[in-house]
Amino acid sequence: MINNNMRLTGFASGMDINQMVKDLMKAERLPLQKMEQNQLWLTQKRDAYREVNTKLLDFKTQFLDMRMSSTYMSKTASSSTEAISVSANNQASEGNYSLDVNQLASAAIRVSNPEGTTFGEGYDAEQALGQEYVGQEVSFDYYNKDGLQSVSFTIEDGDSLNDVLSRISDESNEDVRAFYDQTSNRVFMERTETGNYNANGNEFNNLSAFFTDSLNVSTTEQGGEDAIFQYNGIDMTSHNNEYQLNGLSLHFNETTNGPVNVTVQKDTNQAVEKIKGFIEKYNELIDFVNEKVGEERFRDYPPLTEDQKKEMSEREIELWEERSKSGELRNDGILRRGVSDMRTAWYGSVDNPNGDLNSIIDVGITTTSNCARW
Repeated sequence: MINNNMRLTGFASGMDINQMVKDLMKAERLPLQKMEQNQLWLTQKRDAYREVNTKLLDFKTQFLDMRMSSTYMSKTASSSTEAISVSANNQASEGNYSLDVNQLASAAIRVSNPEGTTFGEGYDAEQALGQEYVGQEVSFDYYNKDGLQSVSFTIEDGDSLNDVLSRISDESNEDVRAFYDQTSNRVFMERTETGNYNANGNEFNNLSAFFTDSLNVSTTEQGGEDAIFQYNGIDMTSHNNEYQLNGLSLHFNETTNGPVNVTVQKDTNQAVEKIKGFIEKYNELIDFVNEKVGEERFRDYPPLTEDQKKEMSEREIELWEERSKSGELRNDGILRRGVSDMRTAWYGSVDNPNGDLNSIIDVGITTTSNCARW
């Protein structure tokens, strides 16, 4: 019987036939390995171009922002009191404004009477309601920005009080929330939005017997009021405690004891910071490209194939690839021309019929061979 695992090691001659075969096969694979390494090198170079392209696109975005007049027209707003928070966009007009907040917006709320409810003190709202509640209708009306809304559903077998109150939120699309507070033994039912949406009365109406009899929810409603304020002496209202007016964003924190002053002026600091950021981005880009085109190329360290990596440790692979990837874009003509064109553009002039600033040099920004300065 022939043993298929027999090895020919050179018999008595001392030659290692197996090693000889491996060496011959390795030599035969060299052309293929060279082609694979060339392909890997082109892939690395493509990735290096992509990295440069990403940085160029990032710089282009910031450059386009610098061309917009809004970049240099930022406004800042301040209030003479913490009762009103204010900010301004570029459309806000500079100057002083008078504001007086008489009433904050509030959300409508109804609360049950703990002494009249059929649920005793410390009631477990997670336990199933009694059979007398099964099939009972839970319904009410409320108002939002779209007008009158109605909610109606029936209590199912096994429902707890928490289940019923949770469904109120679901059925009203989160416009109304309801919950039971065990400590005070009261049910709270309230709008999730501030403001008065019913000019003729309450925000909640037509509460079913489950609310009025079982829960003894109060017929008296609290809240549900708009914010009332004066802008430069003119009476105004808002459903919430925020208001957008002529580029101003107002937030009412408290009522005021008479008119307060809001001031809007140009935010020159923000414009300066944007110019500084643009120069820093330009210098970062130039430094990056110069580093890439000046990197040393180590031709004795071609990219590693997967077979080669199997014979090396992780640290050896890391050190090898560090040199292999160096100089991918060394002396690249495209990048060198790009840097040269960017430097030339700094000294270009534009037509400016509205003033004497015709180039970026006129605002104090200059360049050297390595960077831009302001």
